[in-house]
Amino acid sequence: MLTAYPHDIALAVLDALAPPERISTADFCEREVHLPAATAAEPGKIVLTKQQRGVLDAWDDPAIHTVVMMVSTQWGKSTILNGVLMRHMVLDPAPCLFVHPTEAAALAYSRERIHPMVQASPSARAVVGANGLSNSHAFMQWAGGHVVMASAFKPEDLRSRPARILLCDEIDEYKDGAQGSPIMLGIRRQDSFRTAKRMFASTPTLPKKSNIDEWYQRGDCRKFYVPCPQCDERIVMDFEDMQWPKGEPHKAVVVCCECGHPIDEPARQRILECGEWRATKHGEPGIASFHASALYSRFVSMEKIAREFDEAKTPTKRRAFYQTVLARPYSGDELFQADAAELMSRAVELPVPLPADIKFITAAADVQRDRVEVMTCGHTEDGRTYIIEYDVVAFNTRNPPEWEKAPLPAIFTRRFPIQGGASLAPIFVGIDTGDNTTIVANYVVWLLRRQIPAMALKGSSKLDAPDISLSARRTKGQARLWFIGGHSLKLNVMQRLNLPTPHQPGGIIISSHFGEEFFAGLTAEQLQTRFVRGFPKEQWVKSRERNEPLDTLVYNLAIAQRVTPAMIAAQQNGASPDKSKTYAERMREAALKTKAVVDQMASN
Repeated sequence: MLTAYPHDIALAVLDALAPPERISTADFCEREVHLPAATAAEPGKIVLTKQQRGVLDAWDDPAIHTVVMMVSTQWGKSTILNGVLMRHMVLDPAPCLFVHPTEAAALAYSRERIHPMVQASPSARAVVGANGLSNSHAFMQWAGGHVVMASAFKPEDLRSRPARILLCDEIDEYKDGAQGSPIMLGIRRQDSFRTAKRMFASTPTLPKKSNIDEWYQRGDCRKFYVPCPQCDERIVMDFEDMQWPKGEPHKAVVVCCECGHPIDEPARQRILECGEWRATKHGEPGIASFHASALYSRFVSMEKIAREFDEAKTPTKRRAFYQTVLARPYSGDELFQADAAELMSRAVELPVPLPADIKFITAAADVQRDRVEVMTCGHTEDGRTYIIEYDVVAFNTRNPPEWEKAPLPAIFTRRFPIQGGASLAPIFVGIDTGDNTTIVANYVVWLLRRQIPAMALKGSSKLDAPDISLSARRTKGQARLWFIGGHSLKLNVMQRLNLPTPHQPGGIIISSHFGEEFFAGLTAEQLQTRFVRGFPKEQWVKSRERNEPLDTLVYNLAIAQRVTPAMIAAQQNGASPDKSKTYAERMREAALKTKAVVDQMASN
């Protein structure tokens, strides 16, 4: 029989009544929390970065009731969330509510993150107990507290139990339901606790619709300032300060905004542990908000960031880059629309003769029921495009005889003087067949017989359609159709129209003699992302009915891709194409030759 002595009983009572150990959450995590070998890249005791310690120190601040993390993927927000939960298991027992976007995500997080971490951490395992872990992945209990792994889609999860500690992960994936915002439902469960605290974490999504950005802006908007190795000034590392040679992301550096010193990857890793969080504004009292891009991740190199940016050619990939790598709310629509007033202010008076760097000219026509609108463009070796002329020819395009009477051949064969004494006519002419395919295709054949190098064009509605491709079939008029991939070409147009200056390589230089209606038509569409059956779909949406200038510019850029250096040389030397071959045969041969520099620019 064991005998308990009075002093042993007294010590046990004192131990039970002792207040929790006074230790910061950051120190507790590094001392007590272990990452399991099965799920962690670096198993063993947690080693926090200085950034993570700063966030956890804000959690410990009695004046702070809400901590917000708008951060990139692979930055380490899960480590912080898990560490906070472990603290309130071991040192400061409390009822906790851990919310995830869906029930499946909540259960998977519990099964793959929380339970293995508890098992790997002796202090947490002693408190929770090994036997109770298999009861439910949705609920875990310990003396003085518990955690409910809840779904933002299930209001009953959010209103089931009061919670002093509210943890919400990936809140930009939360959707409001019949009872309102899941975030506010969770906050309401904290009303009865004077010492309630909450933590919100997510990568952002769309501007004005991002939950995490809204909470970040409500706080003090803290950013992590690091010392420049050269001038020792505290700076914020922004993506805009990154530089690397084209095609060489392994040479990426961050340039100090104070002294211009290039900070390479080893130096970046070193200064990450020498920085500090600084508030950039006065937010609502009690809300500490933090922002960090992948430039502040020890697991992501600048080479990877640069490479991902170079590979983000489509709007969807670019959107993912800005949201998950740079941790910025971003829709992508901003880059793929142009402002008519801005373009009009940048228009220039073209000299006569035209600049000598124009190497060839194209013309493209858009067909409407009562008119044909023609744009004529000049193209340079460095990928610039000059919009030279824009003509509108009115006639009934549904009446075939009127086509032969219209003065279109004079426009298609018009020669433009070039500085240096040369003069150029369109090397190719593209005509949109629209819903009038047979009549236009017959007219293209009529032009070809008169030695006018015309092409019958047909727009493709497929988002992944190539810029220009030849159909396998002939129309009744025996002219083959060239299909135009409008989506990628419009992306190219909008990106080029938004370049800082139209005179840089790839720029589009517009003559100043065009009126407001022309510029309105050139900017009449913008790319928008709409959700169809829950999936994002990119669509070009008209802001006005008349968009012919945009369409004709797209056609010009498409047919310019079929121009080869040999064709340019032949035109400059006054030689004519081999008339013993059909037009289609000549075009097939041209497709096998080296594309013009315009094509190289368009593929960048």
